[in-house]
Amino acid sequence: MKHAFQITWISLRDTYEEMFILVGVNLLTLLLCIPVVTAPPALAGLHNLGFFIATEKRIELSVYWQGFRENLLYSWKLAALNIFIFGVLGWDIWFYLGKVQSSWRVLGFVGIWILVIWLVAQLYIFPFLVRMEERKIFPLAKNAVLLTLAYPVFSLTAALLLVLLLALSIILPILFILIGLSFAAVMGAHALRHGLEMVEEFRERQKDDLDEE
Repeated sequence: MKHAFQITWISLRDTYEEMFILVGVNLLTLLLCIPVVTAPPALAGLHNLGFFIATEKRIELSVYWQGFRENLLYSWKLAALNIFIFGVLGWDIWFYLGKVQSSWRVLGFVGIWILVIWLVAQLYIFPFLVRMEERKIFPLAKNAVLLTLAYPVFSLTAALLLVLLLALSIILPILFILIGLSFAAVMGAHALRHGLEMVEEFRERQKDDLDEE
């Protein structure tokens, strides 16, 4: 759990240090989200910039447009998958929880559980999109879910902290308008980076244990 607080602090620090360009990019992304057709690639561009900030400390507007162009199609495929999954889970919860028989309601609670997992996995979805060399949507979604399930405490805590901070920025709308989406992109990149580091450490421990045997 402490790692989730650490990456939140690091994300706040990086956002503050790169405030000048991130405010501009945040405003640009909000404008590009007004026409729905450019919303997914705009978010991909923002997460591409967030990924470079978290990994290479490279701050260039060209990185944003690179992510926008390269993920123009893939970001829409990802958005379509999200719409489909949220729609199916929403219908499942509404339909089965409305049943009188408790045996049917179990399916509704299963739907709620899957919905929570998918919501938490959103922390990794766009960061995975801009990081993976082969942008295949279903393997991308699978990796995000598996990382969520592999480290549920870290993933859930980080997601809740992000939601809390975004909620605070919405209460003070000027914060969301100026920096909200940019902060989310930076934190998502740091969360994915830390999650993959934990996976690598686990593999190294397994390898060491096998060598000792």
